[in-house]
Amino acid sequence: MTHEFRTLIQTAYTYFQTDTACVMASVVALDGSSYRKPGVRMLIAENGTMTGAVSGGCVEKEVVFQAQEVFETGKAKMMTYDGRYRL
Repeated sequence: MTHEFRTLIQTAYTYFQTDTACVMASVVALDGSSYRKPGVRMLIAENGTMTGAVSGGCVEKEVVFQAQEVFETGKAKMMTYDGRYRL
């Protein structure tokens, strides 16, 4: 288990103990080059606090924004990002 994954699990457990809602974002596939690889994860608390990262910093803000819809609807989302364009 990597240090990053251990930190995510510990944070998720803390959120569970304090009844804090959170969303897990994960990279499932890539086409082309990327700073991060498939399998990386980021945990987003309902207040917008992030633990971990899914990119080199270029999409995290958008992922947090999209997570708000998951908090509202309770339904998972699949998103596609094209790294050739800035968000």
